[in-house]
Amino acid sequence: MQRGEERKRTMPRSFPFSFEALISVWRCFVWSLVISVILFLLRGASALADGLLVSSDSVVGFLDDPSVYTNFLFGLLVFTYYLWLPQGIRAVIVDLCANDVLKDPLSARDHQSDCRATCHAQGWAEDVLLVFDRRRYFVICLALAGLVGITMGFKYAAMPDDKWYTVGTASIVSAQIWSGVLIFCIASVLLGCGIMVFSLRKMFRGGTNVRPLHPDGVGGLQPLARFALSLVYLISAVGVMLLAITPYTRGFTLGGGIGYTVSGDLLLAAIAYGIASPLVFFTILATASSAMSKAKQDLLARISDRWDAEYSSSMAVVESTDVDPESAVKRLRAIRELHEATKSFPVWPFDGHSIRRFVASYLAPAAAGVIIDLLVGFVRS
Repeated sequence: MQRGEERKRTMPRSFPFSFEALISVWRCFVWSLVISVILFLLRGASALADGLLVSSDSVVGFLDDPSVYTNFLFGLLVFTYYLWLPQGIRAVIVDLCANDVLKDPLSARDHQSDCRATCHAQGWAEDVLLVFDRRRYFVICLALAGLVGITMGFKYAAMPDDKWYTVGTASIVSAQIWSGVLIFCIASVLLGCGIMVFSLRKMFRGGTNVRPLHPDGVGGLQPLARFALSLVYLISAVGVMLLAITPYTRGFTLGGGIGYTVSGDLLLAAIAYGIASPLVFFTILATASSAMSKAKQDLLARISDRWDAEYSSSMAVVESTDVDPESAVKRLRAIRELHEATKSFPVWPFDGHSIRRFVASYLAPAAAGVIIDLLVGFVRS
């Protein structure tokens, strides 16, 4: 079997719900919508079989639980990112190679033709995806999914029979399936991001081609910033659901009316969100930052060596009465200007626009909570 054929099977074998046809975010969204609808119908049919589809005098029914719909949106988002991640990883590496930023540590860089450069980048991207093609990673995600599914089963089985629709046997099993699939996808995304960071660190160890005048304004590393921001958007969306929407739906479901309900698990979620979003963003960007900083320092050291050599020879010219020192002074001035230009080279792959997007996304849960609270207050008045 050829290596190319092995690579074509890499993504579906590592991501069993994903496949090569998912080449755009919209296709990923459509398929994740199909998965979400199937799981929703499964849970609805289970509640119907248990006679708990709608609320009775004491039991909250499936269709009357607001968390069902927020969980649907949450699952839709997670499944979309899960399906998109392999293509997202591939796009980052291909775009970095297209921007001529990465240096291949395994062979001399050869860009005799655009076709060869493109094939080289694609092969490099597939090599990274092959890292996912290890049974232990799949087993880890599957074990986490099974553990969460079993835990959710015990949790629902212990709930009072006269409170919640998930006390039915079919409803418990369907909830276990939903939570298991969701956790499997979340674990795969987290593990994929971890392997991506590890692979990028290994790549950038081979060096980076600093391009301070690249049109993207960050030395040709804008694809990396976009990838980091896409993950921040996912975390922010989860934060909005957990910290801005869930407290209201929980209070409504528990019969306390529409109001923000604070609990210990929400405080823990807020702390986790406050740490996770900047950690993911800057950890991914830091993979290139150290290489960019090293490349910049190497260039400055070479300029410094050239300055020392030119300065010594220029002093000899100045002390001589037979040679005009103007040309020596011009060379020193040119080296000085080159030094100042090199000092302005970026060492982090983001610009002001990326930072503004990160801050806006980071504050989204708080902003959403304020907006919801204002709307609730307006409705009450």
